[in-house]
Amino acid sequence: MGYDALGVGERELAFGVETFKDLTAKSKTPVISSNLIDKKTGKPVFKTSTVVKKGSVKVGIFSVLGPKLELPGNAGELVTVDDPIATATAMVAELRKQCDVVVCLAHLGRVDGEDLAAQVPGIDVVILAHRPGFVAQGRRVNSAITIASGEQGQNIGFTQVTLEGKKVLDLASETKILMPEVGERGDIARLTKEFEDKLNEAQRKAQQSQTLQSSSNAPGADQYLGSENCMSCHPAQYEQWKTTQHAHAFATLERTQKDSTPECVQCHVVGFGRPGGYQNASTSTKLKNVGCESCHGYGTQHDMFANTGGKVAEAVCLTCHTPANDPGWNYAAKLPRVSH
Repeated sequence: MGYDALGVGERELAFGVETFKDLTAKSKTPVISSNLIDKKTGKPVFKTSTVVKKGSVKVGIFSVLGPKLELPGNAGELVTVDDPIATATAMVAELRKQCDVVVCLAHLGRVDGEDLAAQVPGIDVVILAHRPGFVAQGRRVNSAITIASGEQGQNIGFTQVTLEGKKVLDLASETKILMPEVGERGDIARLTKEFEDKLNEAQRKAQQSQTLQSSSNAPGADQYLGSENCMSCHPAQYEQWKTTQHAHAFATLERTQKDSTPECVQCHVVGFGRPGGYQNASTSTKLKNVGCESCHGYGTQHDMFANTGGKVAEAVCLTCHTPANDPGWNYAAKLPRVSH
């Protein structure tokens, strides 16, 4: 995709440090981490920086990882994370000898990333990662500009560095939302779809082969009863619900082969991950779709909910209609579509 450098975050190590090292060895794009250290050798696990030439300008790029982040699997037994401030100070001193512009890929979170920009002089651009949030305009911190362009590849940050000769005169940055009119590259979309379909199928088989826990709670505990149970006393509301997208939510996953992908399933069924809630398509048929109990709670808590006046707070909707899942979400506009 034309990247000049990739910084390592904790998720890259999810399948093991050695596995990721093997993958990076085959990559044409430099994968860098300045403060991820091999415990056995005491040396950096990956390349610590890269220098890219843009016209007559040399750009030095380094990357730091947050020491407080929990490394997955057994990664913490194999590697250690050096102090990012001390590492950044040393990297800037080294890169300034050979570069005109210095960029830091800061996998630290927004607060610690901006703190690094404040404490380490000599950095021109700090690209924030690890839940950085979304900031439309880059924020100046001392002599650097920090960029927070959100998550999941939904936005792209543009940073302009203005130089006079080799001296940086000005820095400006903005983040643009990639709206549907941007379109997709067909070959990349196909690769993604093939991968996700295979992953979904593997997860489906794994679920079917597992010894399933009972879908019921302990005796006396609250239960999910299924929307059909509500119909006997609330036929009009049930019929109205059937006309909404909530009632057909699971079918959208089946069409796109995401019906066994947990991060998708959780918002298309009732009680996913909760006692007595949805487990899989075979054993939890009555809990498919965004049913009555998704918004109103356990059926056995009916009397408790009735005492609230039957209102569902916007906070309930926001558990699924997040900025990442539904960037155009508007409670007042959407409520009439499901209200009964």
